[in-house]
Amino acid sequence: MEHETAHQTADAEEPISLNACVREIICAQSTSEDSITTKNAIDPHFGHGSLTVTKIGKDAGLAVFDICPHHDSVVTFRAEERMWIIDCMQGSMQVKLVGSDEAWEETIKKGNVLVAAASLKDAHDQMTMQITLRAGVPFECAGFFFSANRFFRCFNAEENMRLQERLHQICGGHVCMTKIESLPELEKVFVRLRGKPLKDQAACRLILESRLWESMAYVLEVMLQDCGTDVRLDEYELQMISKIPERMASNLLEPPTIPQMAKEFGINETKLKKGFKFIYGIPVYQYFRKMKLVKAMDLLLGTSLPVGEIAFRCGYASQGQFGAAIKKECGVTPLQLRKQVIRG
Repeated sequence: MEHETAHQTADAEEPISLNACVREIICAQSTSEDSITTKNAIDPHFGHGSLTVTKIGKDAGLAVFDICPHHDSVVTFRAEERMWIIDCMQGSMQVKLVGSDEAWEETIKKGNVLVAAASLKDAHDQMTMQITLRAGVPFECAGFFFSANRFFRCFNAEENMRLQERLHQICGGHVCMTKIESLPELEKVFVRLRGKPLKDQAACRLILESRLWESMAYVLEVMLQDCGTDVRLDEYELQMISKIPERMASNLLEPPTIPQMAKEFGINETKLKKGFKFIYGIPVYQYFRKMKLVKAMDLLLGTSLPVGEIAFRCGYASQGQFGAAIKKECGVTPLQLRKQVIRG
């Protein structure tokens, strides 16, 4: 598992960057329990607890977080071409997948399971996973991480097509992040993993491998369940869901998350997502991405504003990110598009 960055926020509004590498910041002391397991003690400056990582072959592993940070903290990992199955055993955390021009966010608490998968759309894309932890709140979770190829190699062509359709149904295909409120079978898997490990390393790896496949099977069963097209919404829910586009458009710089909108409109998160997809035909974040792009193109073609200013107004992290979004949609750069319209 490749840890990249971590930062913490104290009383100041701006986050304080401590170090460029999580392994050096929160894992100051490492002890190898055997050749496949490493237990990392948390740096006292960051908080207390441990992060234990166990290798399962070349492209998979098991990570166990047991942390209580001193400050509100964000830990970031590389995400592209990876999948996670995370079981929250204590506390809560916000998880965000951040791509080149979009983001997906979920909040999980004790008993929830998070399934996340991210693949590259093209060679220029980058994807990270950000986990937000709260100051003084003990947090414990266990999660398998593995390459997306390992997962998809398990299925034949027909099964792969069915799974790809389901992923597209959830969040647009190349990214999937979905919360399962409760999956007792998976919780039992992680409970068994917390038992006394086998002394023989080969036997230990075999047990971990079998638990990984077992976890995949439980998650796959949930993900492939037919969500159906008959989404029943009462008049209030229809009215509230119809307000979501306007609510997102009101602040392109800091759009509300799905949990925030669910709370604001008084709708269950799952029903909000399914209801929105049923009404508008695409998931919430995909709709927001298109909305942002349409607004940016209106400014690009209807005003003489600099490209950088348009990118900022429409919520893009940089001019380069905006340029990549335009090129992906239109095949040309923003300036080239503007010149084409002027000539026409």
